[in-house]
Amino acid sequence: MKLKRMWPGLCILIVFMIFDVIMVASSSFFSGLFPYSDTKLTYSIALTVLGVLIMSVLTFLLGRICDHIELESLAHSIGVRVIYALMLIAVFIGGIFYRLYILGQTTAEPTGKLSLFENAQVGAKAAGAEYDLLSIVYTDILRFIMYFTGNKITTAYGLQIAFFMIFVILGTITCKVLLGKAGSVIFASYVSFMPIFTENLQKAVIGTDELFLTMLGVELFVIGIYLRNASDGKYNSRWYVIWYVFVGVIVGFMTYLDAGTFITVLPLLLSVMFMAGDKGYKGVFSFLFVSLSGVITFFAMITQEAGFAHMGAVLGNWSDYYFRNLNTFSMFWTYTNYKLLYLITFIVMSGVLVGYFRNKNFGRISPWLLATILVFVATPFFGATRMNDQNVVTVFFAFVLACVVSLITLTRQEQIFDEDIEEDDEDDSVDEELRTIIGDEDAEYVPLEKKALQGPRYVPEGMVLPTGSEDEMDVDASKMKMPKFEGKIGLDRKSSEHKITVKPEIKTEPEHKERKVVFRKRTEYKTAHVEKENKKDDFDLPFKNGDDFDL
Repeated sequence: MKLKRMWPGLCILIVFMIFDVIMVASSSFFSGLFPYSDTKLTYSIALTVLGVLIMSVLTFLLGRICDHIELESLAHSIGVRVIYALMLIAVFIGGIFYRLYILGQTTAEPTGKLSLFENAQVGAKAAGAEYDLLSIVYTDILRFIMYFTGNKITTAYGLQIAFFMIFVILGTITCKVLLGKAGSVIFASYVSFMPIFTENLQKAVIGTDELFLTMLGVELFVIGIYLRNASDGKYNSRWYVIWYVFVGVIVGFMTYLDAGTFITVLPLLLSVMFMAGDKGYKGVFSFLFVSLSGVITFFAMITQEAGFAHMGAVLGNWSDYYFRNLNTFSMFWTYTNYKLLYLITFIVMSGVLVGYFRNKNFGRISPWLLATILVFVATPFFGATRMNDQNVVTVFFAFVLACVVSLITLTRQEQIFDEDIEEDDEDDSVDEELRTIIGDEDAEYVPLEKKALQGPRYVPEGMVLPTGSEDEMDVDASKMKMPKFEGKIGLDRKSSEHKITVKPEIKTEPEHKERKVVFRKRTEYKTAHVEKENKKDDFDLPFKNGDDFDL
C-alpha cells in the first residue's frame, strides 16, 4: 500500500509519538527497574530519551544497510521466498506447540463462560439459551467437532487455539499485502509468542475472545486485499463494484457485531482515497460503494432481530449498549505482569519517527498509527466494545511493530504506481507483440507518423554527421527554418594549393552557344564550345586530387 505524502500523515505521526513517549515513560516508571522513589522519575525520563534516540539511530542505520544490499530486489528472489515461507511455517508450528505446552502445564479449573461447553455437548440438555451471535457460532462449531471427539473439555481449548492461530494467519497475510514480508514475519512472531495471548489457556478460561479475533482478522484481511488492489491500480473495470459491495458487507456486519471495529478500521478504509498515483478518483468511487453497502448491511442486521416494526427499538438498545461513557480507559501496561516486554515494545515502536521520512515519494503507515490512536481515544467511550481489551490493543501494537520493520526495509528508490506509467507499459507490450508477429524481435517499433519523417540519408565518403540536440530529439526537419543562401559553392581545381582566387564578376551577353574553328595547323582544325564563365565568390575553395571530397 502506497499513500500520498500529505500533511495529515505528519500530524498523525506527531500525535502518535506523543502517545508513545507517554507510554514509554509510564512503563519505565512502573517497571520496577528503579526501586528508589527519589530518583525513579529522573531515571524514567532518562531511559525514555535514551530509548527513543537509540531506536531512531538503529532505524536509520538498518535502513541504510537495507539500501546498500538492495533488499527490495532480493525480496523477489526464489531463495528469499523459500526462507520466508520456512520462517512463517516455523512460527506457526512453534505458536501451536507453545500453546499446547501452556495448556498441558496449567492446573487451573475450567472457568469462564462454561455454558458454551455445556450447550455444545452432544446428547446433553442445553443449560440455557445463547443470545449473542458469537456465543451461538461458538457453540455450533464446538458441537460439530464434538461429534468426532466426544464431550471433552479439552476440545473447547483446542478450538480456541485453532481460532487464534487462524487469526495469526489472517493478520500475517494482511501485513504482507500492506507492509511487506519482513513486517509480516515480525507480526506473526510477536503475536504467536507474546504471553498476554496465552493467559486464557493458563487460567483455563472458556470464552469467545479468540473467535472475535478470528472474525476481526477476516475483516482486516478483506480490507487489506481491497487496499492492495487499489494501490496497484487494478480497479479498472465496473465489475469490481461487486467486490466493493462484498467489502462493505463485511464492514457493516462487523460494525453490528461490535461498534468499536468500525472506528478502528475507518482509517484503513479512508486511506483508499489517498492512494499514490490515483488520478481518476477511483478510490473515492470505491469508498462510496463500500460505505453504502456497509450501511445497508448494518440496518439489515438490525432489522433481522425483530423485523421492520421494531427496528427503532432494536437500534436504540444497540446504541445504548455501545455508545455510553463507561470510562473504560486503562493503562494496563503499568500493572501487567509483562511490564518489561511492553517497555521494549514501546521503545521499538518509536522507530516510526525516523522511518517515516525514509521515502519521500509515498507513505504507508499513517492508517495503522491512527487506528492505534483511536483505540485509546475513541473506544473507551464505546461501552462494552471489545476493541479496548488488552489483547486487541496489543494486536495493534504488533501492527505498529510491523510498520517499523516495513519502513526499515523500504528502499528510497521504490516508486509509486502511476496510471500514465501503466499506459506506457501497455504500449511497450503492444510494440513487443508487433515485433514478435513480424518475426524480428530485435527490431525497433517505429510509429507511422515517425516513419514519414525517416528516410535514407546519403552521406559523402569521409563526411562526419553532426550530433547536435536536433538530431537527438528527432526534430521534424520540414518545420525547421533554414537560412536563405544566395550564391554558389564551387571547387577550383586549377588554383594552387592553399590559395583562394576570386575572379571579378564579368558582364556577359545573353547565354548562347557558338561554334568556332581554331586553326593550329594548316591541315588541322578543331572545334570548341565556348561556355559562359561561372561566377565565383568567397566560398570557392582550392581542391586537388586526393582530397576527401574528391568524388
